[in-house]
Amino acid sequence: MIGAVLVVFLQLAGAPDAPAEPPAAATETATPARVIEEGMMECRYDRSTRIRHCTNSAGEQLRCRRERQLGSRFYTWVCLTHAEDQQIQSDTQQQIDRQQRISTPGGG
Repeated sequence: MIGAVLVVFLQLAGAPDAPAEPPAAATETATPARVIEEGMMECRYDRSTRIRHCTNSAGEQLRCRRERQLGSRFYTWVCLTHAEDQQIQSDTQQQIDRQQRISTPGGG
């Protein structure tokens, strides 16, 4: 799963010599769809939720959002399918529940 996220991120990042993406037009909720040439992904940015909705060349629907890297002040784009996003949320909730159930030795 991490590999899939990395591949999508690299597709969005593009090659270093690729031309920069044009600035987004000021619209009410979304900008027009653009095709990112490296990965042939069509993306539409929703300003209200700050999420980029993309469709890759295989036809998968992806939700891309900017997340801050741990230990850095820089952001990266993270793109996940709906199933991957739900799985990460479920795993995170299970880990939180497990941590909250840990009892201290000799405690109640």
